[in-house]
Order: sequence, then structure tokens, then C-alpha cells
Amino acid sequence: MAYSRQKHRFFVCQYHVSEDGEAPPLDFFQPADFVAALKDSLDADFGLIASGIAMAGLRVLHLCPVTQLLVLRASRDAAPTVWGALSLVRTLADEDAGVDE
Repeated sequence: MAYSRQKHRFFVCQYHVSEDGEAPPLDFFQPADFVAALKDSLDADFGLIASGIAMAGLRVLHLCPVTQLLVLRASRDAAPTVWGALSLVRTLADEDAGVDE
């Protein structure tokens, strides 16, 4: 019996939500907010099937509100789709947002 292991790709992203450079309060964002924003971007830009495939292996590993860094893990097959969706995130917790890869 052969075992195959799941292969992942990791994304380190920096997010920003305000134009004046001020950081949001430390408890303003939760990992679920980023997952919801990424899911909305996947749905809008790649469709429901691609969204389901990409979300199956997606996980927020680290979120630091002080440095505004985020580490995501995605399956290797869904990595280009997740990368594209990260580039096209429009809102984050109902705020205009941007994510820098």
C-alpha cells in the first residue's frame, strides 16, 4: 500500500487597510476575516468550483496584527488560484483593503 503525502505551498502576505498608515486595533481582524475575504475573492474571480477546491486545503497559520503579516498554507495544486485571489482581495472585514505578496 503506497502512501502519498499532501504537498503545500506557503504564502507570506502583508495586509493594509488604511491609507494614512495607521494600524488597526490589535483585535480588529481574526483569521476567519481573512478566510472570508479570500473566499469572496475566489468566488468572484474564479467561480464556485475553483473556490471549493482552493478552500479545501487553505489554512491561516499565523496572523500578527502588530506587523500586519499573515501566513497562509494552501495545497500545491490550488496555489496559483490562491495567489491570484490574494492579489484581487477588495475588502477585509467591510473595509477597503489590499494585500501585498
